Amino acid sequence: MIAVARQRQVETLVATAQESAQWARAELATAMAARDEASSRAREATARATTAEVAAKRAVREKRTAVALVQAERQLALEARDEATARAEQAATRAAMADEAARRAEHDKEAAVQAARLQAAGAERHANAAAQQSTVAIERATVAEARAQQAEAQNSALGAALDCALIELDELTGQCAALHRRAAALSTELRRIQTRHADGAAPNAGTSGGSGSMGSMAGVVKPTNAVMATGASFGSMGNTATALSAHEREAQAKAEWLAKLDRPLAPRLDVKLVNSLRR
Repeated sequence: MIAVARQRQVETLVATAQESAQWARAELATAMAARDEASSRAREATARATTAEVAAKRAVREKRTAVALVQAERQLALEARDEATARAEQAATRAAMADEAARRAEHDKEAAVQAARLQAAGAERHANAAAQQSTVAIERATVAEARAQQAEAQNSALGAALDCALIELDELTGQCAALHRRAAALSTELRRIQTRHADGAAPNAGTSGGSGSMGSMAGVVKPTNAVMATGASFGSMGNTATALSAHEREAQAKAEWLAKLDRPLAPRLDVKLVNSLRR
């Protein structure tokens, strides 16, 4: 834009110089016309002087008047000639100045063109650098897209594996609930049998049948103790799980889940996915 503005300024200076030159030429033509007019007047004055000299014989007064008129006209002619000469010199000076301005304008134009070429070369270099940067950015975007697709595939495989694990966890949860229900029913039944045997234990304390009942009671109490021990172990596990922090519970659950993955889910899971989960 600077080069275009400078070129326009140079063109304006050239046009101004041309107008000044035309005006100087017009002034020179006017001066030449004035000089021609002065010359013609001088010739006319000479003719009048000749006529006056011829007529001087007739009248001295007319001669003096004619001489005075001739001198005045000569003075006017000389002044007009001097003025025309001065105007011609001024016109020549202005023409020289116009030529100098034209040369300067041409020089400025060449400098502006050179500057424009340099700026165009710099812009081309910047454009090439920008093109290279865009190429590098496209390559990086391609690599990132490939990595994203790979990660999406891994996420899909991991999601499938997690779905399988959740299904098995749901099955295990159902089995645990069934076991808890069976344990509760067995505990209720054992308490009922224990209560019934406790009610009949006093009358049958000295008989052999009582001994057999106590043996059977001991056989019943053992499972009851086993069930209670199992319940106590579950309770202690619950207390331990409650006492653990959230981070430790999460780590323990993850370790147990990975141990389960190593056993039943290992044939269906990819080794890389299992290793990534372990990390």
